[in-house]
Amino acid sequence: MRQYCFSNDAYGDTEILEENGELHLIQLFGLEMEVRDFQPPRVVGLQDVYTSLGDCAFSQKVKSVVQTKDQIEIVLDLYGGKMKYVIHMEHIPQLGIIRRKDTLLNLSDKCIYLMKVKQRFNFSDDKYEIFFQKSEWGTENCGAWYPLTPAGVTLGCICGRTCESHTPMLAIQNRYGHGVCVHLIPKGNWEMNMRLHSRQNVGQEYQYLLETGDSSEHFYYPLEAGATYEAPELWLMSMSKGLLGMQANLQRYFLQIDTERMRMQTHPLVYNSWLDRRDRFDLEHIRKTVVSAKELGVEVFVVDAGWFGNCEYDPNMGGEDWYQQVGDWSEKKNNAFYGDVTSFADFVRSCGMKFGMWIEPERFGMRTPVVLTHPEYFAQGHNFLFPRLWLPEVRGYIYQMLDEFISKYDLDWIKIDFNFELEEDPSGCGLHTYYDNWYGILEELREKHPKCAFEGCASGGLRTDIRDVLHYDACFQSDNGNDVDTERFFEQLSLRIPAYKCQKWLALRPGGKIFDFKNRCFVDSVSVPWHGGDMSYMSESRSLEFVSMLHISSNMALSGNFTDLSVEQREIIKMYIRLWKKYRDFYKRSILLLGREPGIACNHSGMQHLQYLEENTGKGLVFVYKFDSPRSEYLLHLRELDENAIYRLTDAVSDELLGEYMGKTLMLRGIRVELFSRSFFARMIDIKKL
Repeated sequence: MRQYCFSNDAYGDTEILEENGELHLIQLFGLEMEVRDFQPPRVVGLQDVYTSLGDCAFSQKVKSVVQTKDQIEIVLDLYGGKMKYVIHMEHIPQLGIIRRKDTLLNLSDKCIYLMKVKQRFNFSDDKYEIFFQKSEWGTENCGAWYPLTPAGVTLGCICGRTCESHTPMLAIQNRYGHGVCVHLIPKGNWEMNMRLHSRQNVGQEYQYLLETGDSSEHFYYPLEAGATYEAPELWLMSMSKGLLGMQANLQRYFLQIDTERMRMQTHPLVYNSWLDRRDRFDLEHIRKTVVSAKELGVEVFVVDAGWFGNCEYDPNMGGEDWYQQVGDWSEKKNNAFYGDVTSFADFVRSCGMKFGMWIEPERFGMRTPVVLTHPEYFAQGHNFLFPRLWLPEVRGYIYQMLDEFISKYDLDWIKIDFNFELEEDPSGCGLHTYYDNWYGILEELREKHPKCAFEGCASGGLRTDIRDVLHYDACFQSDNGNDVDTERFFEQLSLRIPAYKCQKWLALRPGGKIFDFKNRCFVDSVSVPWHGGDMSYMSESRSLEFVSMLHISSNMALSGNFTDLSVEQREIIKMYIRLWKKYRDFYKRSILLLGREPGIACNHSGMQHLQYLEENTGKGLVFVYKFDSPRSEYLLHLRELDENAIYRLTDAVSDELLGEYMGKTLMLRGIRVELFSRSFFARMIDIKKL
């Protein structure tokens, strides 16, 4: 019997036992895991593999286990030497993280078909709570805690949209504060399945078995002789400090550990045309919008969907004109810019801004020229076609198309969208090889066009996973442009991806009069969208100060109608934009700490605060948000300060001194922050360590 252990006083030990040729994960961050006695072979071990050679449960043996200080590598022999399974685990002790990477090698001289390859975790008999995020269009990332019942839980995505249905994270916690959060980095369609299983001959005792990896549904992956299959990478995180402690450590990981892959770039202020009039371009109006955007302080002007397409429109298919034109990237001749986007781009640059455009390179309409010329390039998706990227000639075509697009318009910003479900992968790989090639294309483009920033979008946030943000500079959170929902999306996303890459779109138009309870008078308001769409849909009125404060707490972008705001409102917007530019590099250097567990979209009640902390200097910034609440004060408790240091708190908008406090007081007793409105009010507080 041999034991291998990652010791961790702060987050709990992780222990693997090798006994009688079998491996058992018996402890994970202090959480009791697999019980060795009377375990049926169908659930033993750290992985499960089923191939065209059969089940490996009775045809595997441990070849080697090697541990260095913070790494363990396990090599398993499968099918009598025909395959090799390697598990590599890397421990990041200061953050309570274990990164797990699994690979499967075909050592035979024939193709072997993979039907199931899963990473496995065996949880002991106990009562658990689980946290996961339900995710659909306009209501992405709706996360909450649920009791884990004997029915178990199955999470997964839909047809290549890796954050549609669920997002790839699952937190599990017992009654005593021990637990783990599993972050899966998708390589295609994925699933997490946690189910009950009984223990053989031990009466009422049972355990939970968690299996994660590529979805096994319609999975028939051809692994050629000598080839290697890489399972989706897993990040296992301790829950000993709760969900908010896990969130803080994940943000530290992005900023301090995985810096080369995350590439945190300073963000310009972007205006995007979409939430103004969608694809209904009017040259006179959009030129006025350009001038207005420059006056406000915008640095990049982005033209969204609707500028392209001259193929035949089929009214029987439904949808707007632009929706059917995808794949025909010729400039629209009878509308929009009338075949002369370049002149408009020159106008934008003459106003002192950079230029960007929208494109959707993975979706093709049935009547686009390339489909008619090369139907063999494409597979059937939901009402549209998608490229067979696993074919070298198709991969080359998509790369060349995007390369020429960026070069033709000399783009400084490209928004890449993904508005449909891919449906069945005819290669049998569950889109695994599709995504390997897709992200390979993006990396080649980024290397060739280093000045161009890449923004990721998938009908909003339906593909915003860790792997996606590795290749994009910014992510579009949701088509739901409501101000409070935008904040909710941001809070939930910070549980999974770098907060600095989350882009908050400030979408508005002029509104009516509302009563200002602080100054006891009626003032101009702005209208914000209620749920997605442009500004012609149902909207609600807000104070401009509150809406601005919600959006300057991350990477802000603008959309909507700012041109028709009053002079006073435009001055207010400019003041908040200057304030955002003052702090945008500070966000990039700081970890985000959530004051409370995240809210969900369409719930506009309650209160929240966000705390940014630059750990090497102690400098901080806090946003206090009052949503629909009758309370006039907020009891603010800060986190992770130096308890013996003195901190000076100042209102970041008015420069009013709010006081000087010991770190211990701010963390343990808190301070009361006054809120001058009956609902929807915000404060921004600058914190300096003296």
